[in-house]
Amino acid sequence: MNPLEGKPSFRGAFPIWGFFAICYGWTWFFWSIPLLFAEDVWSYPDVLFIYLGGIGPPLAGVVMTILMQGRGGLVGLWQRLTDFRRISPGWYLLIFLLVPSITAVAVGIDVFAGSSAQPVDLDPLSDRLTHPLGLLSFVLFVFILGPLPEEVGWRGYALDRLLERWNALTASVVLGIAWGVWHTPLFLMKNYYQEFGGEPPDPVWFLYAIVLNTILITWIYNNTRRSVLAAVLFHFMLNVTGELLPVSSQVDRYKTILTTCLVIVVVLWFGPRLLRRRGSMM
Repeated sequence: MNPLEGKPSFRGAFPIWGFFAICYGWTWFFWSIPLLFAEDVWSYPDVLFIYLGGIGPPLAGVVMTILMQGRGGLVGLWQRLTDFRRISPGWYLLIFLLVPSITAVAVGIDVFAGSSAQPVDLDPLSDRLTHPLGLLSFVLFVFILGPLPEEVGWRGYALDRLLERWNALTASVVLGIAWGVWHTPLFLMKNYYQEFGGEPPDPVWFLYAIVLNTILITWIYNNTRRSVLAAVLFHFMLNVTGELLPVSSQVDRYKTILTTCLVIVVVLWFGPRLLRRRGSMM
């Protein structure tokens, strides 16, 4: 499958490494400042460098789209980001319910096994529900901080370029590793994860989980006519579910195991080449 069929095709590695050079270079430059000098990365003005660093993926996506396809490429990217009609009702249901469902099943397994004293912390969700305006502002913050800008780069640009070279499964693994490694400075910053009431996740499990979720996003993306909006919404559900329903480390392991099983089923059923079948639209 050529995801850019009908558009100019550019040979060589520059369309890929150019994106990652801009993305990593921009992000890691700004994140290196609080990493090296901040005692608390969420204090002003250090937090500004966190936000500036997060612009790396969308900046790289937009710049490389202009270089490779010109203004027409930007128009296409905008359409794939805003056209909600690309996503059928069945895929909307899957996007919004899959992550909470996996979380609920993982919590149920943990409760049945008695593995954790507190499988899930419901306080963040209950506190937000008592303040609707606060919940809305929090949801918008989560949406704007990561999923919306990042997906302009990861799925809006990089995925299509990788799909030109490899099948959908291989391209997803490559992108998932790149996406996970991009987060590396955050693990080294003082108080980045502690601000959210937890400890830094295990880097190996974190990377593995990102690769799994990248495969699922490619599956969704390829079945929604290359909808960047679909990728944004699924990424959002990953983040907001984790923030509102923080789970124990054991439940998180169960979630990863369940996601692994789901990915295996998806790859076997839809095929590793496309992660998509004709007539599979929900």
